[in-house]
Amino acid sequence: MFSQPRWTCRDCGQSWPCDARRNLLTVEAHKHSAVSVVLFLSLCLNQAAQDLPAVDVSVLYNRFLGWFDSNRSARTNG
Repeated sequence: MFSQPRWTCRDCGQSWPCDARRNLLTVEAHKHSAVSVVLFLSLCLNQAAQDLPAVDVSVLYNRFLGWFDSNRSARTNG
């Protein structure tokens, strides 16, 4: 999935979550629970902030959570 502590995708080498992983996470949110996906991404954000202290937290937030529209996923779930 991803390679720590650099947080790059093992498949494509892009910053994780890359577009392919974002698509998979969106599908997972539609199938199961957007809340679970957001919690997972929040944990990843927390760990990435520790692993990448030189990267501004707002950049990490946008990278890990800013792209995810939990409201849209929640509406799709029910």
